[in-house]
Amino acid sequence: MARGMDRERIRFIHDWDDRRLQLFDDCNNGQVDVLIGNTEKLGTGANIQARCVGIHHADVPWRPADLEQRLGRGLRQGNQNGDLFEAVYIGSGTHDAFSWGTVSRKAKFIEQFYRADQELRDMEPLEGSGDAMAHHKAIATGNPAFVRQMELQRAVADLESGEMEHEAMRTSNARELANAKMMLPQQQALAARLNALTPQAQEWVDAEVEQRTWTIAGSTYRKRTDATAALTAALAQIARDRQIEPVPVANIGGVEMKARYSYEHSALILSTPTGTHPDGVAENIVRDDLHRTEEEEKTLSQKRSGVLARLEGGVSSIITRAQWAGADLEKIRSTIDTLENQPAASPYPRLQELSDARQELAAVNQQIAHFNSSAAERQAQAAYEARLAAKGRVPGFSLALNPTTYMVEEGIEAHPSSPQPSTVDEHGWIVDESSKQHTQGRSLLNLVDPALPGEKANARSGSLDFTHAHEWETVSSDHYSPDM
Repeated sequence: MARGMDRERIRFIHDWDDRRLQLFDDCNNGQVDVLIGNTEKLGTGANIQARCVGIHHADVPWRPADLEQRLGRGLRQGNQNGDLFEAVYIGSGTHDAFSWGTVSRKAKFIEQFYRADQELRDMEPLEGSGDAMAHHKAIATGNPAFVRQMELQRAVADLESGEMEHEAMRTSNARELANAKMMLPQQQALAARLNALTPQAQEWVDAEVEQRTWTIAGSTYRKRTDATAALTAALAQIARDRQIEPVPVANIGGVEMKARYSYEHSALILSTPTGTHPDGVAENIVRDDLHRTEEEEKTLSQKRSGVLARLEGGVSSIITRAQWAGADLEKIRSTIDTLENQPAASPYPRLQELSDARQELAAVNQQIAHFNSSAAERQAQAAYEARLAAKGRVPGFSLALNPTTYMVEEGIEAHPSSPQPSTVDEHGWIVDESSKQHTQGRSLLNLVDPALPGEKANARSGSLDFTHAHEWETVSSDHYSPDM
């Protein structure tokens, strides 16, 4: 304005909350020279690019997306100007350098993510409120240790999480390794047993039907019908004897078959080297002395032949099961070899990094503790508390202004932690019952350090010089400063 700019052509977007579209039209129509606002209000949805010639960053955005939104108000289609001026204001000796470095680092992560960079293993949170609070606290106190504390806390948390994951993996691998070693001899025995039966089973399966033989109860048969009749008789005897332990009943292609009676299923159970057949054989199928329905009589011959077919299926399954057993055996051996030689079997590889981060964090915490207990910080805290108290911001003050329903019903006038409400006389003055001193509006407070008697807060117009805060003392309202 000192150089002639019309102040009426300078707008603050916060003054146009209910007339945003009109403000944007004025900007695009050349009726506004300078528009001031924050990223939230001048970000997405602010179409003011038509006459934009420059963008000035008075502060540092916390997220790369915020910076992109700022530039997007002018650096976009529809701008009548070929060039866009960008100004960044950085304060010497402030945390601006750290802030811009943070935005740059986050922008790099995002760019790697968009490019599907394989070197990117993880990304830090882009909107962590803890980072923002630590950043603001560092600016307010002038102590960058608060930011470093937040960084180290995150680093330690990430490393500890990695250590826990590593230990969980070690435990899981140890359990899996123990199971694999326990299963190894069992699988070796199964594979050896099936492999020994495979040649004879393969020969029987490949033979013509006329060349096959069936050995039932010690007798060999060359006709399938004779073998079926012999098998039926052998199973009937097992059923009558209620033989509950498996006994050999047939040998087909060098593969021994067994059978037993099951009280649980009231049927005969067949088993082969590959396992037990899931379906039992009804007792009245093999025993002629038991009752059968007319329908069962019609299908009896077919069902008895089917019993022999079950045992024949056990022969052909030997070949397939032997292949499966060999594959499972190799898988178990590979698992044992992998688990015994993988890095997870060793201690956490970043253990030293975790130890260093913990030590540095402890040092930073100690540094911050010393900072918080310093005379300057205690003085600043005392001044802050005094300003709050002078304005009536004591614990529970809001409840005195707006009591809860329970307080009203119980007749409670003030919060237990707050002073009792002051008495107001007919002139609107607050009466200090202890000294009968009148102050207008509120009783003011002053700090006195008990270790330094006589040194009181010096209340002057525009500022207060506070010392350590330990006791409160009422002072005259003449010393009231509106800057408190």
